[in-house]
Amino acid sequence: MKTFKEYAITKDLTRKNVCVVYDQTTQTNLRAWCEKNNFDLTVKYKGEKQKAEDFEFHTTLIYSENKLNLENVREEISGSSTCVGIDLLGENKDIPVIKIKSSSLLILRAKYEKIGLKDKWPEYLPHISISYDKKQYDLSKIVLPSFDLTYDVLKIEDVDD
Repeated sequence: MKTFKEYAITKDLTRKNVCVVYDQTTQTNLRAWCEKNNFDLTVKYKGEKQKAEDFEFHTTLIYSENKLNLENVREEISGSSTCVGIDLLGENKDIPVIKIKSSSLLILRAKYEKIGLKDKWPEYLPHISISYDKKQYDLSKIVLPSFDLTYDVLKIEDVDD
């Protein structure tokens, strides 16, 4: 495992997206739950089409507004989160998400804030996006997942402006 100092040694300043990716069992369970509840997984965030099995369930820790020397990585970690609700987020409140709670994610986020990443969003609302199809969803009758939400990868990548 690399130290934070080792992460910070790169040539270019870039905005970063830091997230955790859920393990294969959680991916499979969330995909089935989404399909059962008619959430469309075939649309990417910017509207491009994809196969439903390519939708990657994750929780963003920081989507930076500032640029920093930070290496892109995909590293094994372990942790879990708990479902606490469902909501619509995004600039237009049109992205359905499962709101989550996880003290380990808050600790991980704080580490990246300490090295200088500043989040684009004014308030951190831990969640898992469950569709990027910007149609109207009625969330009032959705039953939250009852299975474990376990993540196993920390991913840092450049923000694609």
